[in-house]
Amino acid sequence: MTAQRRYLSTSSELSIERLWDIFAEAEARENLTSWRIGSIYLWPLVRAALMHAIAEQLGIFEPRPPNAPIPDTVVAPGLMPGTVGFHQSDYAVVPFIRRNAFREDPFSNFIVKSLKAHGVPPMVIGFGPDDIGSGRPQLEQLDREFVARYGKWAKLMVAPTLLPGHIAKYNRMIAFVTDSVRDHAVSIGVNPAEIGGAYRAFPRWLLVQFAAQKMGWKRFFKAAGTKKVFMVNAWKRALIAGAQAAGATVVEPMHGAISDIHPYLSWPGQARVAYHPDELLEWGAYWGDVAKLPGNVKRKVIGSPVQITDALARLDDLAAAGEAHKPKTVFIASQVHASQTIIDFLIEAAAAHPDYTFTFKQHPQENPIKFGPEIPANLQLAGPNTNTFDLMSRSEFVLGVYTTALFEAVALGAKVGVLAFSGWHHIRGLVERGDATLINNQADLGKFFTSSAPACSPSSVAYYYAPPATAEELWAAIKIDE
Repeated sequence: MTAQRRYLSTSSELSIERLWDIFAEAEARENLTSWRIGSIYLWPLVRAALMHAIAEQLGIFEPRPPNAPIPDTVVAPGLMPGTVGFHQSDYAVVPFIRRNAFREDPFSNFIVKSLKAHGVPPMVIGFGPDDIGSGRPQLEQLDREFVARYGKWAKLMVAPTLLPGHIAKYNRMIAFVTDSVRDHAVSIGVNPAEIGGAYRAFPRWLLVQFAAQKMGWKRFFKAAGTKKVFMVNAWKRALIAGAQAAGATVVEPMHGAISDIHPYLSWPGQARVAYHPDELLEWGAYWGDVAKLPGNVKRKVIGSPVQITDALARLDDLAAAGEAHKPKTVFIASQVHASQTIIDFLIEAAAAHPDYTFTFKQHPQENPIKFGPEIPANLQLAGPNTNTFDLMSRSEFVLGVYTTALFEAVALGAKVGVLAFSGWHHIRGLVERGDATLINNQADLGKFFTSSAPACSPSSVAYYYAPPATAEELWAAIKIDE
């Protein structure tokens, strides 16, 4: 059986798109978005984690390697673990957990620089292994500390609010999802009684953990006097809830592709969703147009990130040197949930097109791989620190599933192909607008190589990536509303 038959998504097989539809139906049946247990809305805490767990169990997504553990640090007597570097500020910034080769976060650095330039240096909260020893308060350590400090109080708060009807409601949701995927689960040898993993049984522990962490973050931001929190990849619901309870506005700066099936951000038809960012800073109008955000979320377009602006400037130099988009060069950006799937497809593709050069780059969250001797000679692995924008600028073709790199490749003028593996609907808009070609099989890939054209016009590119905001425009977008 070939890679394309095994892995390319069809309407008849279970995919992340079909799983999203199942969750949407369960959500509507049980009115889960507005379901409250005591003072806690459970569904925003569960939805994405449960969906990812089931997607991995059922082979829709390949398992993602776990994040590196963050150890506790030794602190001076009297200090709370994780609070080294704490200081009062009207603004706080939580950077993206992954950094570039210089251990910087380009998705939040521009905000920090703007705040400093206006005399209001923010408190930057450490997140991930790159911030260990940075002198910043560390998010993971604080999460643990808040559970240790306020866990007993949280149990006392949660226990009286739990009713048999709550557990019955949750079990009905799980039963509906299980029944909807049962045939597929059985066909691949997964016990339907185990679907959902840690989230299959009613998650009392999650309510307690959330209540404790929300209390901790509320006190943290109150003590800091914080009025606005910028959080890249805002999926830490307790932090968001605690900040909002402390009276702060929570803003999510974009860091990657957004779609109408985004499990954290997309809530079709909902006027308001608990523990959701209050504002979204967009690269272009496209992202908010497709995302189906809750009605109360304020959208602000701040333009393309500095990475793209710099890459476009370098592209001119490459073009002058005859190095831009060299013929028969193919760059492939991996996807953390489909890495082996992509590799299998590429091995077949490289063998079928020996006069093309294929360069594959892994996602930072993937376990490193090494190509063996059986790999075609025209398929090569890019180093982890190789500049992705440089590779896309030099390549005639760029392939991927639903990585943000495909939108970036459009901006850089490459010919863009979307591999129709499960999840490609995250960037359906790129295909529907005619700015990328959907590739269902090896035959489609061959046609793509011989008949595709560069992505789209400058005006269409601006829909994805608007011109960068000026310093004054950026400050107006991020400062505390008066």
